[in-house]
Amino acid sequence: MTEIIAIVQARMGSTRLPGKVMMNLIGKPMLAHELSRIARSKRISSIVVATTTSHSDDCIVDLCKEHDCIFSEAVNPMFLIATTNVRNNSVPILSSGSLLIVH
Repeated sequence: MTEIIAIVQARMGSTRLPGKVMMNLIGKPMLAHELSRIARSKRISSIVVATTTSHSDDCIVDLCKEHDCIFSEAVNPMFLIATTNVRNNSVPILSSGSLLIVH
């Protein structure tokens, strides 16, 4: 059976709205809302949060640990996504850490 892996890109260094993934929205960071929504999917096998090695993104790593979520750090998350070792028979899907509409 094909596995579907959700890769969520999250970093604090947004140029338009820095820190948006950790902004409080109805009592939780936006990233926590997104992880909860994705976790409800019956089709997604696992969630991986792709973030950077920057100290400013340590809070994202902490949130992942709190939610028992897999995370990967790289100097550039786009490089990480491009080189992620995805298991055989799996399909990766990408999401940003501030996308709250997940069906």
